[in-house]
Amino acid sequence: MTSGSWAGREGDATVTRLGTWLRAATMAGALVGLGACGSTTSSAVLTGTVRRCTERIVESTVHVYQGAHQVASQTVESGQYYRFVLPAGRYTVSVGAASEGQPALLRAGRTTHVNFPPFFCL
Repeated sequence: MTSGSWAGREGDATVTRLGTWLRAATMAGALVGLGACGSTTSSAVLTGTVRRCTERIVESTVHVYQGAHQVASQTVESGQYYRFVLPAGRYTVSVGAASEGQPALLRAGRTTHVNFPPFFCL
């Protein structure tokens, strides 16, 4: 019997190596399985559109606040979608200084839509 063989008699070094390898493979599989069971995402998507009462393209800046703190902003053209990936939680979404903020409750793994209707109409 060669020393590199997995077959051998009890007490042989090759049997010991096989047992060690099997224990390591079993532990690795268990850890991977536990990781998959407990994996959750704590982020959510906030998206929507900003519409203007005008034929021309107008850019708008969407602001996202958590409490009094601005946590994100994005400039989009009228009619285009904005999109943020944020931690789950309660936010206020507004467009520039002219719009009243709208509440948004973001849940982990979900998408929340907040659309802004046409404004600045004369």
